[in-house]
Amino acid sequence: MTTELTCPVCRLEHIAADRDKCPQCDADLTCFKVLSSLPDELPEKAPQRAMGVPVLVFIVLFVGLIAVVVIFQLRLFRQYETLLSEQQAAFADSMQDMVTALEYLGQARQEPEISAAEMPLQEQPEQTDSWLYRVKNGDTLWGISERHYGSGYYYPVLLEHNPHLRIYALAGNMEVRILRDAGSAQKVYDSIVSREEDEIYWDYTVTEGDTIRSIGMRFYETKDMERLILDLNPELQLKEGEEVKILLK
Repeated sequence: MTTELTCPVCRLEHIAADRDKCPQCDADLTCFKVLSSLPDELPEKAPQRAMGVPVLVFIVLFVGLIAVVVIFQLRLFRQYETLLSEQQAAFADSMQDMVTALEYLGQARQEPEISAAEMPLQEQPEQTDSWLYRVKNGDTLWGISERHYGSGYYYPVLLEHNPHLRIYALAGNMEVRILRDAGSAQKVYDSIVSREEDEIYWDYTVTEGDTIRSIGMRFYETKDMERLILDLNPELQLKEGEEVKILLK
């Protein structure tokens, strides 16, 4: 602050700073002293950091995080939904297989069991050329054929000589007629099976009381066994002695 004033009205200089009026023109100097005490320039304010960009970045990141979480949850939900559908389908198939197995067992109990000795003579080899094997628990046609004919692939020979057999229903103490000459099994096999590309087929002869379902249950254990029979034999009439083409699996 200055110690002397200059009158802004009459321009008188060197006026004492403690005087309130100009000695020459009697002008009021109070307001002028206040103005003269103010600094010539106001202090510059420190620049403020712009907050718009960080806030925008935060919002974008937050929205992106929410989107990622939502997408992840949707994918997880779809995986659970697919897994549930597969389990439901597997359960339905299991129930259908169980029903088929129960029907199969029921029909097997109703049908009288035919021993190998009671088979029609035209289906049996000569008594001197064969012998009767008694099935043990755990036996399969493949295993019996492999053990006595040298190869499991010859199990159709067992079917040919034992029309009472069912592929998936061997029971203990059942009798199975087996050729004594294991080497002749290959000749019989070649004469009774037919090949189309990579598939092997065998002809089953219809007997009294046969149905498409009963024939299917002899050779298949799938729920579409009847369709398999009809697809291979579209003109099937189920007459006694009629041959039914069977796909061996």
